[in-house]
Amino acid sequence: ALWGAKYLGIARLYDEYLVAASAGTLPAVSFLDPRYTVLDDGTGNDDHPHADIRKGDLFLYETFKAAASGPKWANTVFIVNFDEWGGFFEHVAPPRAAAPNQVDPDLVNGKALLGCRVPTVVASPFSRGNPDDSRISALVFDHTSVLKLIEWRWRLAPLTPRDGSNDVQNLAYALNFNEPDATVPSLPEPPAPLLAAPCLQELGGGILSSGGTPTLAASWQELGSRAAALGFSMVNAL
Repeated sequence: ALWGAKYLGIARLYDEYLVAASAGTLPAVSFLDPRYTVLDDGTGNDDHPHADIRKGDLFLYETFKAAASGPKWANTVFIVNFDEWGGFFEHVAPPRAAAPNQVDPDLVNGKALLGCRVPTVVASPFSRGNPDDSRISALVFDHTSVLKLIEWRWRLAPLTPRDGSNDVQNLAYALNFNEPDATVPSLPEPPAPLLAAPCLQELGGGILSSGGTPTLAASWQELGSRAAALGFSMVNAL
């Protein structure tokens, strides 16, 4: 939808991904997009405001489960990344890296400022870690690190000067090819919301209340009381 009809020839529906992943017939590289939150109707699952984050959790669960339960899991690298950091304060100053193009006007010696850090998860038989010794890479990656991984694996030329540089690392450095482990941990299935609609809530008396069950309303009341006891003003606050 974001690119109009440009990629319709190679685009498929999400349900087709689930079938192909389970059957082991996916192409060598696949990119998946969630259902974007275009309207505030509660149907999006992309974790944008005001999407229901339970839908986002369920989307990731179903997407990963289809790949991890398929016959090609032993040779699969499943990558989850985000395009934004959430708008919160970032205490780590971003470094500069080779500019992928000349669009950014803030260039210093041909290098552009990277953005704030975004979460990325790499799930694969080559990234299975030890819960007692979690594996978090301290190398500098950005979104073109995914391109570097693809280009390295299939011996392709870099698409931009950034993924052709050494300023950002190949995501393959997050993998361990010497000790693969294709077992899949047991993951809880997140519950889906019952209604595909935004939460309907009322703000009454300065305390957030709900038109749902008395138990839910009491929970909101208790949360408001705790916040007030800690000094938070609950007037006109959501």
